[in-house]
Amino acid sequence: MDMLLLVWKMASLNDCEIAKISEFIKDHYQEMYIRWTQYSKKGYYEK
Repeated sequence: MDMLLLVWKMASLNDCEIAKISEFIKDHYQEMYIRWTQYSKKGYYEK
């Protein structure tokens, strides 16, 4: 998901939903980083 789209969708989320997403990211950020680096041929910061 594009970061701009995520920010736009967050504007329509309530505080409880945002807290759930934040908690998920906090608990899974290392796994997410590994997965994102696997998808990118140029590393984490490049598409």
